[in-house]
Amino acid sequence: MTVGFLGLGWMGSNFARRLAAAGFEVIGYDPNPEKLRAAAESGVKPAGSAWEAASAGGAVMTSLPDSDVFARVAEETLLPAAAAGRVFVDTGTTELSVTRRVARELEARGAALVDAPVSGDPRQGVHVFVGGPEPAVRSVWSLLATLAGDKPCVHAGPGGCGQILKGVNQLAMGLVQAAWLETISYGVRLGTDARIIAEAVGGPDGWRATLAQNARQAAEGDPDVHDLKFAEWSCFLGAAHDAGMKMPMLEALHAFLKDRPRSRKDAMNRPYAPFWSALMETARPADNPGR
Repeated sequence: MTVGFLGLGWMGSNFARRLAAAGFEVIGYDPNPEKLRAAAESGVKPAGSAWEAASAGGAVMTSLPDSDVFARVAEETLLPAAAAGRVFVDTGTTELSVTRRVARELEARGAALVDAPVSGDPRQGVHVFVGGPEPAVRSVWSLLATLAGDKPCVHAGPGGCGQILKGVNQLAMGLVQAAWLETISYGVRLGTDARIIAEAVGGPDGWRATLAQNARQAAEGDPDVHDLKFAEWSCFLGAAHDAGMKMPMLEALHAFLKDRPRSRKDAMNRPYAPFWSALMETARPADNPGR
């Protein structure tokens, strides 16, 4: 199978490399010439333009940094390249409404969109969350299974279901991590050393072991390394609000952080507001003898 691949950043370049190593002919494109050259060295055939990659073969995959970029690339490149039987696979985290809109527009042209966002290290097997029409999913299953490796690759249902599962995945990590940080910061801001919290409340297994690990990181490491999936919150909030759902924890976190400086960057180079530092700013030194 010949596969067009758009987006050769950290995730995309590793996916394209792994597909090429598995025997697929991968024709890739990225506007960054350095990324394109690096991909070519790993067996990916460089395309001269996004259009060339999107017109290659019966399957086209995208790995783009955010929902806005995917919407723009869909409008400028994917839709014009749509043809009867061509399947487009979006491996990024995209707002549910955008996914469903692009899917309808591609379907009107005889093509199909499979939303297949992933979770994990792209250099090896990743969880693949799949949504889309059954025939289209079947036609690209070998690609998705290659990316998954020994991890789950689950077709959850029609278009958008992959993005819904990705939201569950990201919120499970981000909201739970925020709870650990806030819990520990409660003690620290009131004057107790995080090492004492780890020793007194922590334990060898279960939730106590996780608390101890986070408390030690707060005392000795960099708790601001936890981005809580901040860059993707707008996707999940948008889907919830469109459905009339309340997300009280996510809404409160978003309100707390949205106007704070986005001074750090996550693994995909997206800015985020560090939660631990924001929490520590709310302590009052005069009332906190332990600071």
